Amino acid sequence: MVSSLLAVATGSLLVATPSGVPAASAQAEATAPSAGAAPRRGAVFAAARRDLEAGRKAEARRGFERSLTSVPELADHALFHAAGLAREAGDTAAASRDYDRLLRAHPRSIWTSSAACARGEIALEANSPRAALGHFQTALEAWEGHRRSRALLGKARALDALGRTGE
Repeated sequence: MVSSLLAVATGSLLVATPSGVPAASAQAEATAPSAGAAPRRGAVFAAARRDLEAGRKAEARRGFERSLTSVPELADHALFHAAGLAREAGDTAAASRDYDRLLRAHPRSIWTSSAACARGEIALEANSPRAALGHFQTALEAWEGHRRSRALLGKARALDALGRTGE
């Protein structure tokens, strides 16, 4: 099954394949809102993105959290951004919860590697190298470009913290 990406464009949802070509799929058709509802649904996520870009981080975080129910097709994106904003605000419990939810519910998301790296870093900061090692391994398995080096560095730090310097 080809997974589709959903983009918010001018307040409406656009279904596209990873190559950017509009796609019609059973899932997209089943979850497509009525013509009048699309701008309202997409507007929640779009407003959160605008808040993020404008530096209104608390508003953006709340908007991404609201969009989880109003635009479930973009839940992985919303969880990733909400988790990052929570981490940046020092709320590592909320960040961990959102990253874990993303990793469980959306294991093939474009955000998997980045979320797993971030979750591994949080585990290292909490002196949990064994948990960190698992997260960095997840990141390596789902690596995306330059994230691989971040995951390898994190894995090395976790192994070092476990005293396993020969691996």
